[in-house]
Amino acid sequence: IFNNEFFDPLELADDDNFAIYREAELKHGRVSMLATLGMTLPDFFKDTLVPENLYLSKSLELRFQDVPCGLKALSVVPREGWLQILLAVGFIDTFVLVQRNLNAMPADYNVGYFGLVGKARHENELEAEIEIGRLAMVAFVIQVVEELVSGKSVAEFWSSLVTYAEGDDVVMTVGILL
Repeated sequence: IFNNEFFDPLELADDDNFAIYREAELKHGRVSMLATLGMTLPDFFKDTLVPENLYLSKSLELRFQDVPCGLKALSVVPREGWLQILLAVGFIDTFVLVQRNLNAMPADYNVGYFGLVGKARHENELEAEIEIGRLAMVAFVIQVVEELVSGKSVAEFWSSLVTYAEGDDVVMTVGILL
């Protein structure tokens, strides 16, 4: 189960497929980091960052401001919009983010890691990316479950748990899910 290189409790990885699994783990971690932010930040910044006259679908008279945050957006965005998103992501995953040098580290697409190009010099940062990606995968699942159970977006849920009084005093109330 444990060895000096990686944790593999089901013993699925071997020398032939380890790089493929590590690349998939890094991609999922990167997407989860963005998804975790995407479940939280739109509630706070949608009114200030999105212009009111910006349409998601002009033919349906659907503005970006009309799209709710969180999982509720899944039912509001038209199927054609989801198809465009899936095609764009599929194109990027298939043609842009491709491991061209099989001897390089997994998920190295020759674009640098947030500006970190020298992999040998930045090994700690790259290990941190794997660990933070794992945390983000768990956090995203927790956010989805929380929204399904409570019926509130992430920001609405946490706002209902914590309330602030006017002035310098902070009053915190903790609600109960069930």
